Amino acid sequence: MESIKLLVLTIFLSLLSTTMSQSSDADLDMQLQLDMFQKTHDRFDCVDIHKQDAFDNPLLKDHSIQMEPSSDIIPKEELSTLTTNNAEPPLTKLQCPEGTVPIRKNPKKDSLQSDSLSLLSGINSKIQDEKELVEHVAALSMKKRNTGVNGVLNVWEPEVVADQFSSAFIFVASQDGPVNNMIVAGWAVNTYDYPATQNYTALYAYWTRDSGKTTGCVDTICQGFVQVNRDISLGMRLQDTSKYDVMRQYSIPLSIKQDGVSKNWWLFYKTEAIGYYPKELFTTLAKEATHGGWGGQVDSPPNVPAPAMGSGIFPGGNGQVCYIEKMMLFDNKHAPVYPHISKLQEHNTNSQCFEIIYAGNKGLHDGHYLLLGGRPGCRG
Repeated sequence: MESIKLLVLTIFLSLLSTTMSQSSDADLDMQLQLDMFQKTHDRFDCVDIHKQDAFDNPLLKDHSIQMEPSSDIIPKEELSTLTTNNAEPPLTKLQCPEGTVPIRKNPKKDSLQSDSLSLLSGINSKIQDEKELVEHVAALSMKKRNTGVNGVLNVWEPEVVADQFSSAFIFVASQDGPVNNMIVAGWAVNTYDYPATQNYTALYAYWTRDSGKTTGCVDTICQGFVQVNRDISLGMRLQDTSKYDVMRQYSIPLSIKQDGVSKNWWLFYKTEAIGYYPKELFTTLAKEATHGGWGGQVDSPPNVPAPAMGSGIFPGGNGQVCYIEKMMLFDNKHAPVYPHISKLQEHNTNSQCFEIIYAGNKGLHDGHYLLLGGRPGCRG
């Protein structure tokens, strides 16, 4: 009997040793992967998916992470099909280890969350911090109850200086009394929220529940967006952008869609889910959106000439103009709702400098599209 007990103990200790060894090996492998990641991607950290800063938001105290969207809201492949002379900017996938997600390092970690850009919050509200910026917005919107918006955004890289911002975007919004709930996504060159040395075009998103007065921010600078994708992240650089006098243009297909089951708002690049904004962040937008739209925005400190919007060319001018194609909203059954000129409302805070035009329906490949832009140098 003693020999049997000894044999059992020996086997148990052997198994325990093996398990501890395997666990140690797994930890070492994970650390090696993280070390390799840091050498390759110094502007991102791989963070445990369950320990993201988003979950420190008091509004998400009881939130359970949703690892993937419901299948019926994943965008159809044809919504992201590009035309012959169009290409996607090549994305250097971040490849975080399993169980972790890439989060852009926050240059304003200790700042107030309202330090971020207001981004359409009014649609033309002002920045709520000590660095007042002059904001210029040119957008088209539809007043329509919806569960999402789609667009293929032509990508450019406008030149900016410190504390400036230039973008093209899609958005969903709903009113809550005098303020808006809003989610915005697109591309941006942003030296307001990020160091001026990083003046390149990047994927970005923004949220607010009160027109940017006390809530909301760009990317993951404050607690809100839940990242689930291991490869594609907010703040990642779009390596190639459109150039003048070059036939091939670069575009990114983006969708913001509400999950009919969880009511969370998901951000998609093509058919790939990046992450989502939990419904708990919002008031009226937790139910549905009442507006959706597309446009461009530039911001600049007072008395500093504003950067270009889009390609820097007016839609009515000669040359290559920034565009957004495959414009559509989605109804409560996730069916597309297409824009019509009679249903579009224009918001333009400075028509002397910037312009946006609904250009109609180009057909199967491009669908409904708009043109937007404005040259640099605008003041006030």
